[in-house]
Amino acid sequence: MTSLVDIRTATDWLVLCDFDETFFAHDAAVRSRRDLADLAALVNSLSASRGLRFGFITGSAPSTVIAVLGDLATSLQPAFIGGNLGTDLLVADASGALVPDPLWHARFPAPEEFSARVDSVLTALPELILAPQSTHGAGTYKRNFYLRAVTENLDDDSRVWSLRQATAAHSLAINVNHCNPAAGDPEGYLDVDFLPLGAGKHEIARFLQQTWQVPASRTLAFGDSGNDLGMLACAGHAWLVSNATAEARKAHPHVTARPHAGGIVDTIANILTKEQ
Repeated sequence: MTSLVDIRTATDWLVLCDFDETFFAHDAAVRSRRDLADLAALVNSLSASRGLRFGFITGSAPSTVIAVLGDLATSLQPAFIGGNLGTDLLVADASGALVPDPLWHARFPAPEEFSARVDSVLTALPELILAPQSTHGAGTYKRNFYLRAVTENLDDDSRVWSLRQATAAHSLAINVNHCNPAAGDPEGYLDVDFLPLGAGKHEIARFLQQTWQVPASRTLAFGDSGNDLGMLACAGHAWLVSNATAEARKAHPHVTARPHAGGIVDTIANILTKEQ
């Protein structure tokens, strides 16, 4: 089985970008259409001249990302969308259409098996009050819940430890981080996402690097919250946008001067100019 990633032209630079509150500001009052237009123009230019591939790795569904890009009327055409926290991967084919990558999706169990494992974890931890999320929905390989936060440091929360132990026992992965109200989440809650093993933002970033043969030194990554930290760890040039959450800022030192797309376009332009 061949990954669709392999059919694209040579990739010299890879840009991994979170979508919600990194590229896209939900609040229209702080959203800069000029920054979005400047970023699209830069990406399109560098894709042709420097072998740059820009795409999104996000908790949102690929269909949501595509719809928002359409509403923004941007000329930016992502080379890939890793959606639903890296459980779905769409890659641009020879015609530019975004289609599922078969090699990526072949790594996961049957959807029924994944769902059954999550149900087993929930049954094993009846004392946890996990509220199913409706804001972002669930993907085929993503079940997400809200859990009321009781401490800022997740390592001090015994419930998080229990969740991690239970998911490991059932051959699942889990992502837990503080919610970001700017992205539509409730204040004072944790975002709890169950995923199959081998899925996640970090894993999909590594997959793209390996199949496109792009080293960390030529990978840029941008995020705004705790669930972006694994993706940022894959990149030699890893940045939080200036509107990042306090949780993310405590864990990662590099922050752009401007928020959202403005910070992204400034950083890409600065780094690739130096590397000429």
